Amino acid sequence: MSAAIHQGLVSACASKTLAVLKADLTHQYSPEDEKKRVALLQTIQKAPNFADNFSYEDLGDFLQYVYGSVKSPLETVTSEEMEPPIRTFLEKREMEFEFYINIGEAVYFDDEYELGKGQVVSFAALPSYAQEYLIRQWELEFKFDRIPGELQEYLGSRKKYWYLRTRVSSIGSARAVQKALVVANRSIALARLFFLYDDAYLSQGVEHSFEGWYGFFDDGNVISSRQTGDKKMPLLRISLLDEEIHSANEVLKTDHPTDLDECIINTIDVFGLIRPGSPLNVRFLITVIAIESLLAGEESEDSISSRLSERIASLLGDAPAWMIMKYGIKREELTEEYINSHLADSRIALQSEFKKIYSKRSGVAHEGLPSEDRGISKEDYNLANTLLRFALQRLLQLRRAGVINRIGRGTKPDEKSLIDYLNQLKYSFKRFE
Repeated sequence: MSAAIHQGLVSACASKTLAVLKADLTHQYSPEDEKKRVALLQTIQKAPNFADNFSYEDLGDFLQYVYGSVKSPLETVTSEEMEPPIRTFLEKREMEFEFYINIGEAVYFDDEYELGKGQVVSFAALPSYAQEYLIRQWELEFKFDRIPGELQEYLGSRKKYWYLRTRVSSIGSARAVQKALVVANRSIALARLFFLYDDAYLSQGVEHSFEGWYGFFDDGNVISSRQTGDKKMPLLRISLLDEEIHSANEVLKTDHPTDLDECIINTIDVFGLIRPGSPLNVRFLITVIAIESLLAGEESEDSISSRLSERIASLLGDAPAWMIMKYGIKREELTEEYINSHLADSRIALQSEFKKIYSKRSGVAHEGLPSEDRGISKEDYNLANTLLRFALQRLLQLRRAGVINRIGRGTKPDEKSLIDYLNQLKYSFKRFE
């Protein structure tokens, strides 16, 4: 059953629609005309279910539908004539859209592997209409780009690609695309945080990105697509981290996020800002800002460096990756006795190293100088990147175990808060469990 639409809303939309259409007729756009379009959008978004399901980019479809439904020429049409189709349009309900985001090569994944709000699927697992559409696109690509070799060989190579599948609800198709790309960016950022963990990737600055996306209505008709040619590394699943991925999926899918959940989501979003080819100083800055978003409390600017370094040291002072880096020992030598005997020294050293990193972050952020002028090295970036990944993993482990369920950035003691938990570690030198 369609939602009831107030006549006042219909009339307001009609008068604003007429103003926008007549401005379009002159083909002389001005700032005032742009304001009219924004005012029309804001009015449309007051209709039930439209607020988060209709975007500025959807206005073209709306205007085309409304004007296509009236019989009078634009020069003589009245706002009253526009009211019936506008009412019909505003009574629209959400539709389901399905998207397939090309993530290129993916190794060791099973079909429908959950990643954020999406699932990783092979070409063979795509519905027939998606497969047929993609094959047609590849055939055109092969022909017009004059790709050397045999067509079947080329198609075979393309069929090895994997996709992130996600479904979103929306009224406007452009808004559906926006929603799907938010899901895709978060899912890929999550995958990069956990699965692209090789030093070679980090030091070379090659970051994974998706190659293209394809959106479909429920009936298989294409709503939109985009293809790019970004070079990227294969996405390698590390099964030992599946539990952490599952915990992160729960955070990304929750309908009622806590402040801890929002903090984790914000951190993934910040990390996702790193793009292929980003300069070293930009990648470094974004990574340290992501650590801030994960662990910062309500400290003043003067104390944030010391507080963050204390929390990093408490949380990760016994992390195997850091101890191996600090003491130059083999993983098999990291016995419980060794870790416990070196814990105090390890935390002090990590606290000192992070202070140096944060000082460089401040130099880049506030002075805007290139990385080489601030002494930022690939090793600085790799260390910051490693600390971010391990901090996120440990927060997810603590959340899953029920040790913490909120950030607790207030002043009152809170045994389930991250801040109080880290303070306990700091003052007692107890181990992470």
